[in-house]
Amino acid sequence: MYCIPLESEEIKDKIGIILGVREKIEDDDFTAACYLLVEKMIGEYYAAELIDYFEIQTLPKNIEDSDFIPLDNLPDFVSWKVEMLKNGK
Repeated sequence: MYCIPLESEEIKDKIGIILGVREKIEDDDFTAACYLLVEKMIGEYYAAELIDYFEIQTLPKNIEDSDFIPLDNLPDFVSWKVEMLKNGK
């Protein structure tokens, strides 16, 4: 799985996440399961406090030519974002 972490100039204390999957399924249970996966990766507290936008997209054929990063990198992004917020940036 892959993701695109998003930041906003207007809402600096929140993030957005676009989750990239091989095949998007239009189903509430699928969306809930994907969100739960992200929540387990970054922690329930940070999921509740930081995520303001969550979307699921089908991955492009050439992931390397997109903005998607491996989902394993998401916890590092969240740690960086939390550190930036603590430092007032």
